[in-house]
Amino acid sequence: MVADGTGSPSDASAYDWVLRRSRARRAVLEYLATCGPSYAAAIARATGLNDVACVGALRGLGKRYAPERSLLALGLVRASAGQAGGPRRYDITPLGARVAARERAMKP
Repeated sequence: MVADGTGSPSDASAYDWVLRRSRARRAVLEYLATCGPSYAAAIARATGLNDVACVGALRGLGKRYAPERSLLALGLVRASAGQAGGPRRYDITPLGARVAARERAMKP
């Protein structure tokens, strides 16, 4: 997998594995794909996740949410820094949009 968001078709199974292992990652990716850029707190409220699960899915957090499997590390989302240390705004990358569309197409 390539963290710059380019990815390749051979990476698809790795993305599938990471998304299937985490309802939080799937929910956050789907929210960003359908609703557009947002802040972690707003994503958590809209998806019904708690703040820790949402931040863990986005950036990774401790052992439970491995940073190397976060949506940011996988290149599926990007963060823009807030002003003067304010909250980060998250947006889906083109790769993330393709992966989300593929996930939606695979649903029964």
